Amino acid sequence: MCKILVKKKILVAEDEEEILLFLKLILELGGYEVITARDGGICLSLYEKEKPDLVISDIKMPVLSGLEIYEKLKDKTKFIFVSGIVTEKDIPYELVERKMFFTKPIEPKGFVKRVSEVFSDG
Repeated sequence: MCKILVKKKILVAEDEEEILLFLKLILELGGYEVITARDGGICLSLYEKEKPDLVISDIKMPVLSGLEIYEKLKDKTKFIFVSGIVTEKDIPYELVERKMFFTKPIEPKGFVKRVSEVFSDG
């Protein structure tokens, strides 16, 4: 019998185009299906439509912040923050404790490794 592998789907929300494309590229190279949003409102709409396995979001974005998105989705999906502006005190403790917060610039290998660990953790 042939086992079909289904790619995990990740929604990346980031308002800086260069960073959004960078994250999309490294995640696709890591074997993930990636959908993108340039603001928090689009992120929520895409979440409802696509039901991704993980949301990766910047903190400061137009329409809705990453923190607002997290509050709406934290009971529905896994979540990772990426940001260059905030400190750990600005991030929900449970995400810092579980190493679900990355500062920009992102180191690709470590980031993709952590994403794979998120899926391995169940």
